[in-house]
Amino acid sequence: MIKHPCRDKPWYPFTEEQDETLSMREKMREPLWFIPLLGIIDQHGKTNRLTSLFPEQVRIIKSFRDKKRICVLKPRQIGCTTVTTACFFWLLYTSPNPLALLTLTHESGAAGRVNEMVRQYWMSLPKIMRPGLDRDNSQEIRFSHNGATFRQNMAGGRGQARSFTNQCLHATEMGFWPKGSAVKSGVAVDRQVWASANATLHESPQTRVVIESTGDGPDGVFYEQVKKARLSQQWSFLFFPWSDFPTYKLKPEKGFELTSDEIELVELHDLTDEQLAWRRFKIELIGERDFRKEYPMTWEEPFLIADGSWFDVEKLNRVAAQIPAGHHDMEGPMLIWEEAIPGKRYYIGGDAAGGTGGDYAVWQVVTEDLRQVATYRSNRIKPTKFAEIGAQLSIRYNGARVLCEGNNHGKAVLRRLKELNCRIWKDFKGKDFWMQRGKASNSKQEVFDYAAYIIDNGFADLKCPVTVSELITMREKENGNIQADGDGHDDHADALCLALWNSKSAKSYRDQVQLSTHEKRAVRHRELGLIQ
Repeated sequence: MIKHPCRDKPWYPFTEEQDETLSMREKMREPLWFIPLLGIIDQHGKTNRLTSLFPEQVRIIKSFRDKKRICVLKPRQIGCTTVTTACFFWLLYTSPNPLALLTLTHESGAAGRVNEMVRQYWMSLPKIMRPGLDRDNSQEIRFSHNGATFRQNMAGGRGQARSFTNQCLHATEMGFWPKGSAVKSGVAVDRQVWASANATLHESPQTRVVIESTGDGPDGVFYEQVKKARLSQQWSFLFFPWSDFPTYKLKPEKGFELTSDEIELVELHDLTDEQLAWRRFKIELIGERDFRKEYPMTWEEPFLIADGSWFDVEKLNRVAAQIPAGHHDMEGPMLIWEEAIPGKRYYIGGDAAGGTGGDYAVWQVVTEDLRQVATYRSNRIKPTKFAEIGAQLSIRYNGARVLCEGNNHGKAVLRRLKELNCRIWKDFKGKDFWMQRGKASNSKQEVFDYAAYIIDNGFADLKCPVTVSELITMREKENGNIQADGDGHDDHADALCLALWNSKSAKSYRDQVQLSTHEKRAVRHRELGLIQ
């Protein structure tokens, strides 16, 4: 019987009675019993077993045991890759089936380190437990007792194991995967790699997918997966602030005094002088921008900083953070937060699409006091049917006026809305055709400028996590277009900005021009829905 080195640890999974009665095979089913038997080579070149686990590492192990999909947002150097690789080693070693794990890293050197880590775990097992190896090279290790296989590759490298089927996937330092566009498809490399890796994944009862990384700004596939994991019941989302780790402390120098920012951190997070002294030291070395990415205090902090963002990313991330973890994402095309209140005015903005599975067609509904109350989205709906959904929303929300961009597919939407006698937005000249670019007063730049004023100043009450995520990624391109960074979607953002503009013009456009009495009456009748 193997004497376990962690029987005195608070996280040790078995009682004394269980230690005496359970067989070794039964104990091996518990990763918290198995993983401390594994050894790593420390920075001094010595082999040490994984017996001194951080509480955060214990949480990762428990989540791995209980959940199929795990997303970890972490600070630097907390041993996340080490313990995650150990979890996969336990799973593959104890599996009765020939599982295959694909590990994707941000650089080729990291793939080699993971390969060496797996080999060291194997070498450190007690001889009675150590299996033979059918394959042992720099990219693949295979157990002989069950055929389980470890494969390592660099994200964006050749192949991505496309010719293999995998049951497990480990995406390490995903935030730093290459993000440039692939030559053939124009799709960002990190998104293409993620899609390719998932295509090789074959679901089984033992399937595990683990994403773990430090954050690197509000774009890329890791940022998208963090948002998804926080809102989905299918994922376990783990975030570890740097202040949880006892090693991140430094004795303050003589005369150490707190700045106003540090006083605020003490009030918000109860930091000690030793922690603040360490924080100040690290910021002097790497700068505050990189410190906030690599050593975050809140889950949204690594994603706050972005160059060229149209909207205030920091404020939008605070809005996103208020959406509780585990809150479901949009599972159907329609999401309603608030039904219509009699006598209240509502405004609808729409961005049309072709319904071929690409861009989304989106309706956004806001109140007169700028609360988001409903969202509809689909990338499989034709323009005429999309118009009918918009008309239904208009009826549902007290005859709300509808503003849809009239370019491309929007022309067919507007045509159908008129056939349905829907109340349509018109400019002061009575025109409803939407101009995206040019000198028209309703140019897209002007609409987004107004939306930025409303959103950045906190006047809008946003409920939809997808909308908030898209607003965060909006940039002004070199050609003057305002759109999502990379190949991301911006349909929810466009529709919301149009809905906000729709509500603005209801109050302000009559003050911008001199209208005759007849024109004023026509405007009023349009607002009441008496004429179109």
